[in-house]
Amino acid sequence: MAAQPLYAGRHYAGLLVWQDINPFWQYRVVTILNADDASWVLYPRSTWILPLSQEIYFTAGAQWFGGGDDSEYGKLDPLALVEVEWFF
Repeated sequence: MAAQPLYAGRHYAGLLVWQDINPFWQYRVVTILNADDASWVLYPRSTWILPLSQEIYFTAGAQWFGGGDDSEYGKLDPLALVEVEWFF
């Protein structure tokens, strides 16, 4: 049996707001709304780029979820994340 993605709805809306604070710091906020069950995701994150010869990106963020317990996003717990990307 192959694993198939499960989507609770067919109608989604999203918004991305992005601001370059300075050449080495970016801030983004992503929101996603499942219009079928009124569940949502809020994902703010901040990225710092080290001014080195090789590109190294540090990102810190969090994700909050809302909606009913039987909705796509409402049953998920909030989380925090830290990410490091190295391009060589």
